[in-house]
Amino acid sequence: MHGKEARRKSDGWMTNRISENDFDVALGGQVSQVTTVFTDLKDFTAMSESLAPDELAAVLAGYFNKTARPILAEHGTIIKYIGDAMNLASRLEGLNKHLGTDGLLSEATRKQLGEALLLRRAGRFILKGKEHPVEVHELLRLSDDSPRPAWLAEFAAGLAKFENGALDLAEDQFRRTCEERPG
Repeated sequence: MHGKEARRKSDGWMTNRISENDFDVALGGQVSQVTTVFTDLKDFTAMSESLAPDELAAVLAGYFNKTARPILAEHGTIIKYIGDAMNLASRLEGLNKHLGTDGLLSEATRKQLGEALLLRRAGRFILKGKEHPVEVHELLRLSDDSPRPAWLAEFAAGLAKFENGALDLAEDQFRRTCEERPG
């Protein structure tokens, strides 16, 4: 049984329970004994970075077959699968708090957005569970005809110096950025 077929059968079973009034949908509901299962593919993020897409798809298909079949066989309901993208979003949220920024996004997201937003390249960070650094950008505002803030060039120059190991020069550049950037 594949994903769509499994979902259709599961949805049909739930629909039948509701229509047969075997399932209380009124406010207040009913007390039920339930079991919640959270599973995790060990080192999935690192694995996803090292496998070709078709190899990763085969691993995931095998995993979903082994985990979904027993649940559906017992008329269980699968609410959602949380994948690597949600994991990355969670890691970016944590980094956002650490950096004191309002919104961060990955390079992959930046590429999909094109020029719609004004961004600041924040640098490359090794996030928990990731084997390779992730290019991170700060969301500043929608792109428009107004000039780019001058401090963006100052920060970019400081980041380039930092990445090249010129830490003292980078520090000076970052101090000037802090002086020029409002807020």
